[in-house]
Amino acid sequence: MRDVYNWKNFKLGTELQVAGSFIYNALNVFQRMNSLHYEEECFEFLYNAAIGFERLEKILLILIEEVEPEKQDDFEASLKTHNHVDLLARIRKIHPVKLPKLHVQFLSMLTDFYAKTRYSRFKLLSVYEDDQDKYRLKKFIEDELKIKLVDHILMAARLAPSMKLFIARIIGRISEELYEAITEVARRHNMYTYELASDSKAYKIFMCKEYTFEKEYLLKRELITFLLHLDSTDGLIRLVKEINPLPFENNNTDDIIKTLVYDRIDRGFIDEMEYIYEENPFDKERFEAINIIGEGNYFGDVDETE
Repeated sequence: MRDVYNWKNFKLGTELQVAGSFIYNALNVFQRMNSLHYEEECFEFLYNAAIGFERLEKILLILIEEVEPEKQDDFEASLKTHNHVDLLARIRKIHPVKLPKLHVQFLSMLTDFYAKTRYSRFKLLSVYEDDQDKYRLKKFIEDELKIKLVDHILMAARLAPSMKLFIARIIGRISEELYEAITEVARRHNMYTYELASDSKAYKIFMCKEYTFEKEYLLKRELITFLLHLDSTDGLIRLVKEINPLPFENNNTDDIIKTLVYDRIDRGFIDEMEYIYEENPFDKERFEAINIIGEGNYFGDVDETE
C-alpha cells in the first residue's frame, strides 16, 4: 500500500508538472502564431496540447480507479492509449468532470491528430493530401466560430486576437476541470499530488489559471522601460555603457523591443551579429563583459564621485 501511496502522491505530482508544461507550451506556441499558414506551427501546437491533456487525464484516472494488486499490469496496459475522448468517458464513469460539447470536440480533434495525422507525412501518399495538421485546426476554428479563413496568394489569413482567446479559453476550461478533480481526489486521500512549484509553467496554468501571456508581455515592456530610465549610477548600466555596441544597421528600435518582448528572434539579427563579429574581432575582455549581462549578478550603485 505504501508503494501505491508514494506512486500517486509523488510520481504523479511530477507528472502533473510535466502535463502543465506541455499545456503551457501549446498555449505559448498558439499565442505567437500569426496565421495557420505554417504546418509545423500547427503541428507543434496540437502535439503539445495532445500530450498535455492525455497525461492529465491519465493522472486523474490513476487516482480514481481502484486496482487490485494482481490486476496492476492490466491496468497499466490499459493506459497505453492516446484517445482523449475514451479516457474522459472512462473518468466520467467514476468521477464527474463537467465539460461542454465544444471542449469534448476539441479533445476529439486532438485524438484524431495523434492517431491519424501525427505521422501522415511519413507516407508517400501524403503528397496528394492537404496539410492535415493545418486542415484539422483550421476546420475546428471555422466550424465553431462560424467563420471562413481564406488564404490569399500573397498573405495568409491572420489569426485574430479573438480566435486566440477562443482557443485559450477552451484549453483553460479543460485544464481547470481536470486539475480541480485531481485536487479533490488527492485531498480526499491525504495526498499532495496537486502541489506545484511556484516558478513552474504548470503553476501558471493550474494555480494562476492564466491562459494567455499578456501579463508576461506587459512585464517585459515595463522592465525595458525601467532599465532605459536608469542612469549611470547603477552598476549594471555603467557596465553596459562602457561596452562598445555592435553597429547594427536596423535602426528600428521597435523591432528590437519586439524581439525582446516576444522571444521570437529575427534570424536577420543573428546573421548580422555574426557578420559583425567576423569583420571586427573583439577582445576577450569585451566578450566576457557582454556575457555577464543577465546572469543574475548584483552590481550595486556607483558613487558619482568615483
